[in-house]
Amino acid sequence: MDGGLALAGPDDDIVRVFRIVGLDQILTFYGSVEEAVAALAG
Repeated sequence: MDGGLALAGPDDDIVRVFRIVGLDQILTFYGSVEEAVAALAG
């Protein structure tokens, strides 16, 4: 079973913090919910 975790529409400051602590290695950031759903749906 494949899985994914995406963050839709995060604030720029939140993305910056996530990158500093390395969470950008396991999370994917999208500009909107629609983009995230489309990407995860494959």
